[in-house]
Amino acid sequence: VWTQRESSPAIQLPDPPTKTTELVAEGQMVYAVLECWRCHGPGGRGDGPSAGELTDDWDQIIRPYDFTTGAYKRGSSAEEVYRTFVTGLSGTPMPALEAHIMAFPGGRDAAATNLRGFFGEGMADQVAEYLAQQPNADALATLSDVELDQLVQTRLWALVYFVRSLERRSGALHWLFGENPDLTRSIDQ
Repeated sequence: VWTQRESSPAIQLPDPPTKTTELVAEGQMVYAVLECWRCHGPGGRGDGPSAGELTDDWDQIIRPYDFTTGAYKRGSSAEEVYRTFVTGLSGTPMPALEAHIMAFPGGRDAAATNLRGFFGEGMADQVAEYLAQQPNADALATLSDVELDQLVQTRLWALVYFVRSLERRSGALHWLFGENPDLTRSIDQ
């Protein structure tokens, strides 16, 4: 039996900010705090510690996406990656990164667990320093809706730019050998 329902309103994508090295660096911190690495791996290759345990909505094994390929399911522009992050991927374990997630519940006290084992001391210390600069839960509660949205948008775009920074270089050799990074590593560098 078919039922008709109204479609959801179109998602209005904000204009992306200018990509900067600072924004990419913050994206790396967001990636760590949100524990994107658990599925996608520390280097974004889809080889995180939870990668072998994931299933789709039909209980079929599903591999986390390897960001280094640069061939995204919904398009590779910054706007398209942003849209994927804010809507999630239906049927997959990839959640929508809603404002309450992007605000880091707990603020600077957000748990960034197990980072040392996957990123090493230096990165774990960088994440701890980043979190120390973030508003705590009480400060988050006092932010206006506009201020909270600005914080969330900055973190979302930072994550977009960081994930896109993981892509390997493109070109004919990458196109031919992109599935085997060892074949392109020596050629691209």
